[in-house]
Amino acid sequence: MPRLYHSVALLLPDGRVIPWIDEDLDPFTGDWLARTLKLRKPGFYGRGDHYNHSSYADLVITGLVGLRPSSGSALEINPLLPAGTWDWFCLDGLPYHGQTLSILWDRTGRHYGKGAGLALYVNGLVAARQPELGKMTARLPHSL
Repeated sequence: MPRLYHSVALLLPDGRVIPWIDEDLDPFTGDWLARTLKLRKPGFYGRGDHYNHSSYADLVITGLVGLRPSSGSALEINPLLPAGTWDWFCLDGLPYHGQTLSILWDRTGRHYGKGAGLALYVNGLVAARQPELGKMTARLPHSL
């Protein structure tokens, strides 16, 4: 059975609101099981309030690395890393609209050996490149 995840805030009986990433949906009742356990058993250490799952990866992909998803073929990369903080990073093998993306930053070009700067690869081919870390746009090729 596939796992379902849902990111929300949870209102506790005492009125506090806590961040919550829910999982384990009962397909027959629609009940979010971890949330129900948390509400029934005060102090229950559920995963919803102590759980880094897909929403954490989303913050890295769309925030730090800067992929700005859209429904069309235009693609924007706008890393949130301040200039001068990281010398390199790479997000590799990211499925996106039937393509495979790699987003690579290498300040000097020596870490990955692919040249200096910010680069977007689509299906292994360079789709965009620029020398500085900042907003970059490209067009996706037609889906396969």
